[in-house]
Amino acid sequence: MLITNPNGDCIAINNSKNISIKNSEIGPCQGEGVSILSSSEISITQNRIEDVRTAVYVVSSQTTYMSHNQFLNVQGPMPRGQFVQFNQVSGPGNRINYNDGKNILGQSFSEDAINLFKSGGVSDDPLQILGNRIIGGGPSDSGGGNMAGDRGGSHIIVKKNILVDPGQYGIAIAGGFNIQLLDNKIYARKQFFTNVGLYVWAQPASNPVPCGNITV
Repeated sequence: MLITNPNGDCIAINNSKNISIKNSEIGPCQGEGVSILSSSEISITQNRIEDVRTAVYVVSSQTTYMSHNQFLNVQGPMPRGQFVQFNQVSGPGNRINYNDGKNILGQSFSEDAINLFKSGGVSDDPLQILGNRIIGGGPSDSGGGNMAGDRGGSHIIVKKNILVDPGQYGIAIAGGFNIQLLDNKIYARKQFFTNVGLYVWAQPASNPVPCGNITV
């Protein structure tokens, strides 16, 4: 199934439960590829999403499962520009696993490839960012690869991801508690926007979010 929309989001899910999006080609769209608001038990698997503002944007939701999708050339601009962003997503069962994303410099304008804003899991079922492969980023001087703990969050595991030339940084923790970065691989050639491979740094510097119990 091919889904496009020159005037807004390709797919919008609001106040809903138990929905699956699978084996679809999504984009181009003026807005998000998939927008999810105040929903639960949403599954997004084996789709191709390209030429959209953000591929998947999830707000105030629970139990969102994303696996084996392909993302290409998100357009932003900031604050959009992610393959996946979780915004105040909480509870068990949240997964961003085994997805492939590619941004081609000059054909995209990405911020973070994967961003967790005020989001997390629970102690016995942390939010997972596992086994994703990210290629390309920039030219944003703030965006990069996988960001956890953006303005807080807890019970997150970022594991066995591979990132190549993802942008200003590779993997980062900007706040929050009980977050693990394990067995990831990060590589970047020098470009005008590149900075650091991995950091743990409570942000923003002027009024940092509490940050602790971090494992790298």
